[in-house]
Amino acid sequence: MTDTFHPYSRRPLMDALTKVAEDYKCRGKIAGQPPLPKAKAKFGHNEILVIQTMMGDAEGAHLNLELGADANFQVNKKTISRLAKAFDRLYKTNMANTLVEYGAEPTPPKKRGPTKTTG
Repeated sequence: MTDTFHPYSRRPLMDALTKVAEDYKCRGKIAGQPPLPKAKAKFGHNEILVIQTMMGDAEGAHLNLELGADANFQVNKKTISRLAKAFDRLYKTNMANTLVEYGAEPTPPKKRGPTKTTG
């Protein structure tokens, strides 16, 4: 097992699940079951960029940024660059550099609290 992550590594799993669904003729609504609820949130380029950042999809993010996503988008008052750096450390991706290429402000290192001084 490798310690790196790539968004397309799930392709064999998705292909296998698709085949199982076809074998069992799983198409459309299941009789007697309630319909799926409609999505309440709409995704724009920025929201999709957050998901691409978490998935390590640098190629998709590149295209999304070309289409107008904001490289300085914030989630809960934290920049997406900060999120990208965290995922870069975890999964050895290159998302932070992709965002910087499109104008993302690099996040400074965390500041430590005040230090005790003797006087």
